[in-house]
Amino acid sequence: MTNPPPARLLRESRTSLTLIVLHPQLNPHTGFCDEGQLLHLADDAAYIAAMRHALCRRASTGAVSSFKFTDQARINDLVVCHAHVAATGNRSMLVEISLEVFSPPYVESRPLATGDFLYVLMEADYSPLKVPPLEEARKEPHHTTVPGKIPDARERLAAIKTRQAP
Repeated sequence: MTNPPPARLLRESRTSLTLIVLHPQLNPHTGFCDEGQLLHLADDAAYIAAMRHALCRRASTGAVSSFKFTDQARINDLVVCHAHVAATGNRSMLVEISLEVFSPPYVESRPLATGDFLYVLMEADYSPLKVPPLEEARKEPHHTTVPGKIPDARERLAAIKTRQAP
């Protein structure tokens, strides 16, 4: 049996991706950015955060447990997606996502969406891999203004696992 992986700090998984909304990404019926494009950006950011936390190359999105849009992005808007590992289990981790949008002249942002992604790490043969724990003693506060996200992350991770039990 392999040794358990060392604990990792929350900041070691922090990731930010940026998207400028252009014409091909617009929904032709509404003139706003297609929500599928934004969900794809969020999944990419969550994947990178999971890989940075685990220091491995293979992971899978187990579930998108929540994803809520609070606004829409328009042409020439700048969308920034932030992701970090908020809680870890034995074989899975909860990655928190927040998207914000900047409209020209790109000075002030407004919240665009928030969500939780469940990731499972895998060996080369696709068997589950043990997730490094978060170092509890030195957890930093969440970098966005979403209140109450860090303290209940472990409970949300447990609830997701319970709902998905066969």
